[in-house]
Amino acid sequence: MLVARDKYEGALARFERAIQIAQQALIANPADSTMKRHLFVGYSRAGMMKYELKQGAEAHADFEKALQIAQERLKTEDGNLQSIYDLADAHYQVSRTLDAEGKHDDAKEHLVASGDMARRAAGIDPNARQTKDILKRFEDALSKM
Repeated sequence: MLVARDKYEGALARFERAIQIAQQALIANPADSTMKRHLFVGYSRAGMMKYELKQGAEAHADFEKALQIAQERLKTEDGNLQSIYDLADAHYQVSRTLDAEGKHDDAKEHLVASGDMARRAAGIDPNARQTKDILKRFEDALSKM
């Protein structure tokens, strides 16, 4: 609700708290894949809030953390469609922050990696709405670069 009302600072505080909770839970059970996904979502959403608040470097750092988590998860959850979506999204978000920093070549590399994951998802379930959304977002972003 806070995001829908453009209350990014309040939402950011809650996402940062969610990150802390997920980190603590992973200390107790490091193999918990659900908690790893929660940690990914926390970093991803915190990055989005920081991006909206014009905190580019901080947003980029959170997106990089989300990217690392997504890459690690895909190693153990190969073929899991949600893990593929998450990795596609993480690459896309890193691409956005790099592009905003003027690092266009690096941004394009991450955008291409996002597209690779989107096509991989399409190979598993081409009719899934989320697959179609990710492919469209990739194509739209690539056309603007």
